[in-house]
Amino acid sequence: MELISKALGPFTKNDLISLCERAVVPCEDWRDRDSASAQNGLYEIYIRLNADIPYTYRVENEETIWISFEKPTDEQLENISKYNLCVDTVDDYRERVSNDPDYEMFYPGFYDIEDAFSTYMPTEKRLLSVDGEDWY
Repeated sequence: MELISKALGPFTKNDLISLCERAVVPCEDWRDRDSASAQNGLYEIYIRLNADIPYTYRVENEETIWISFEKPTDEQLENISKYNLCVDTVDDYRERVSNDPDYEMFYPGFYDIEDAFSTYMPTEKRLLSVDGEDWY
């Protein structure tokens, strides 16, 4: 696999998109109170990369990439609606995992699509170390 050989970068836009796609974890496998916001962050990264919103990233350590996006233009905002990364939400968790409608373990982590944005994502090494489980 190409990404393994460059686990700490440099990353192309397509490398980062691929990492997002492979880092999706179903809510049944979440294990941390911040798992929902981490998954929502992946969604935000994915749609912004695909809409060609300018970004910068830095590899913080062997497990974490921090990525920042500029404020999108009106044209980029129109393009965002064309892309989707299917990630589970807190509502999905409440429906499929917890029978308690007041369950408050997970912070949903909502973002305003019209703002500049920064968040983190896993490196290839981190994904490999959890073998498909929750990487947060």
